[in-house]
Amino acid sequence: MSARVHLRQITCFLEVARNGSIKRTAEALNVSQPGVTKTIKELEAALGVELFIRVPTGVTLTPFGEALLRHAGPAIAELNAGFSEIEALKNSADGGIRVGGLQLAMSRLLPIAVARLKRHRPHLNVAVIPGTYEQLLPALRVGELDMIFGRRGDASEMSGLVFEVFFQDRLVIATLPGHPLTLKNNVELENMIDYPWIVPLPKTAVRECLNRILLKHKVPFPRNCFETTFGSSTWSYMKETGAIAALPSNTIYDEIESGDVSILKTEKSWTISDVGIARRPDALVSQSARLLIKELRQASKTAKLESMPQAGTRRPKAGLV
Repeated sequence: MSARVHLRQITCFLEVARNGSIKRTAEALNVSQPGVTKTIKELEAALGVELFIRVPTGVTLTPFGEALLRHAGPAIAELNAGFSEIEALKNSADGGIRVGGLQLAMSRLLPIAVARLKRHRPHLNVAVIPGTYEQLLPALRVGELDMIFGRRGDASEMSGLVFEVFFQDRLVIATLPGHPLTLKNNVELENMIDYPWIVPLPKTAVRECLNRILLKHKVPFPRNCFETTFGSSTWSYMKETGAIAALPSNTIYDEIESGDVSILKTEKSWTISDVGIARRPDALVSQSARLLIKELRQASKTAKLESMPQAGTRRPKAGLV
């Protein structure tokens, strides 16, 4: 803002533009009509243009006034929203953040970032609302969500939004420790096909990645399959059947680190997709959401999200030597 233009002048300008009358503006602001006229004249002098012209019913905007109105209105609205949010953060329990969560919403990165944020903003509420892009994007566009965390959507879905990448997830073929294939070196995909498998659901990014890999290696799709999303059912089925699972690396990072899962095969080229946040442009991101985004950026640099053990790596469980 020009040093010669003051907030009170912009506020007065917006009120006159809304009312179309100096008299009604004076009544609304509880000031004198000469006071309103003086404030508008000061603003016009500072800008070097005429903002209003008199008409029989009051005043109307000039082209210069219309140009100022297009920008001043949203700017003041954002400023007032910022003031309100500061008050919420100062006084309250919850200037909250609402995050739409795709399948990866509870991967390592988001909980780490939220935990770090709450160390210095313990009363700032963070809610994760699960769903698909189809379900969550409308809420993001109208401001009901601050961001969506997960894989990058299609270009058509991302139109008008910003997508910030934090890491690339990749596919791993894994099983529980003690599986016969964990005792072999250099296990190839063709050696695994006759075992039971857990595979991702059709028409998902993980399933498409698995299809590409099998096609590239000229290996048929496993016939003995359990199609499901990653969760507690994954581990129960693996324990019961000795199954092999095709999973996103980031969803089982802690299990690999603790030795509860063994990787049979993975390659750096087995990229599933970019993972990050979809959000509205910067001007529309709340201060609370900016704090979480800052923590997400820091956590993505330190959490080694793309660093995975190679196939055949067997780590001892915690407490074992």
